[in-house]
Amino acid sequence: MLMEECDRALKIIHLEDNSITLATVKNAIYNQYKNVELIQHKTGMRIYMDLAFEKPDIIIVDWNLPDMCASILLKDLKRFKGLVIFFTASHDSIVYTEIKKQLYSCPENFLVISKAESGAFITLMRDIKNHAESLDKNIYSVA
Repeated sequence: MLMEECDRALKIIHLEDNSITLATVKNAIYNQYKNVELIQHKTGMRIYMDLAFEKPDIIIVDWNLPDMCASILLKDLKRFKGLVIFFTASHDSIVYTEIKKQLYSCPENFLVISKAESGAFITLMRDIKNHAESLDKNIYSVA
């Protein structure tokens, strides 16, 4: 890995239509980590432009966006080498199980977290930290 790749900020794209969740994720990430660039959108269609131009390390996707269901994104994101975290509001075990089934055939870098679970944001922060460490990125101080 090139030195400048290690030194650049960890880039995260977050797609979420709920303003409260957008703010909560933004505050959690920026309060915990310093060397992170967070790009947030309320629509799913923006991901295609972001994948081409932003080169994210992590993508956090709301499972049910108003303009695109995340299951449609699954096919397009399978080639993405970074971490993909699907954030679902569902705490219904049937829906959650169905989401897990759809992700079963996906690469290991695809995760699902239920926002309804206690500790969901702690899990999200842990997964971001673990992925940053796998990329040898220091997210605790500005490079």
